[in-house]
Amino acid sequence: MTLKDIELIFSRAWQKALQKKKCLFLFGFLLLCGIFVVMCHTLGAMSGIWVKLIMYFLPGFLVSGILLALGVFFARIYYNEVKGVEFSYREVLSKSFRLLINVTQVSLPFVMSYLIIWMLMGIFYLLREIPYIGESIGLILSFAPFVLALSSLFLAVLCLFTLFFATPYIAFKQFDDSHFIPSSLHFFKAHVFSHLLLFLIGVLPLIFTLLLLIASASIAQAGLIEIKSPIKSGMQWFFMMIPFTAALTPIVLFFFNFSVESFYLIKKTASASESI
Repeated sequence: MTLKDIELIFSRAWQKALQKKKCLFLFGFLLLCGIFVVMCHTLGAMSGIWVKLIMYFLPGFLVSGILLALGVFFARIYYNEVKGVEFSYREVLSKSFRLLINVTQVSLPFVMSYLIIWMLMGIFYLLREIPYIGESIGLILSFAPFVLALSSLFLAVLCLFTLFFATPYIAFKQFDDSHFIPSSLHFFKAHVFSHLLLFLIGVLPLIFTLLLLIASASIAQAGLIEIKSPIKSGMQWFFMMIPFTAALTPIVLFFFNFSVESFYLIKKTASASESI
């Protein structure tokens, strides 16, 4: 794997991400996911710190299952486009429908893991409220919120990593095969550096765009249309979600396209090294 190989797959993934039909198809789903996240964040803004934690993180883990199903669908479309195979969206969807339904279950471990972290955080807040000794216990266990918050962020990164590399594995291998997970983990361990490098390249445009969009929306709310009511703020985000999602759509398509390219590039590199 050389820099020229990475440049080639990056350019091809980006070119295929700017197709109008795919962008319109994905835009609708991303808009629905975005509205769901905004609703949860609005409820969280009107609640206490403990409820805020679950409203800020859990919607992302729930949406990740839908995004993974969309990723598998677009991965198969991208494969047919690159190979020059004639296809229709309806045909790909009908052949993949059962798989797309089952693949949403991949998000369940992330949801359950975060619920455990959230309950542990609740126990900490509960102990801190004990009369007389609660403040002392809170001081002694002050490391607990840090560890739990770090665990939540690590879980979010792991979820994003899974979206990137599980998508092509699921799209082009037997997801219901009992050896699917062990073989996937073995292949990842054998090429850790390549996986991490390509993941960073693929995810940087997504993170940069998200930060830019969130910063722009926050500045607009704070400086131009400042409203302190959580409900009105949520309504603003509801309407801002339309251009927000539109700008994010080709970046998400690139993310999934590049995941397919990375999958085959690592396989190609592995085959070449074994033949030497």
